[in-house]
Amino acid sequence: MDFLLTWNCRHINNRALERRIERACLACGLTCPVICTPTELMEE
Repeated sequence: MDFLLTWNCRHINNRALERRIERACLACGLTCPVICTPTELMEE
């Protein structure tokens, strides 16, 4: 999975939690997807 789209900016798409998710993925040997809102994805 390359992207995780969410409107949940309070619980999923915030910098503090995003870093924890990245560390958890790396600890399991996984690549963390880009976590963003659909609007942010369209801007890229």
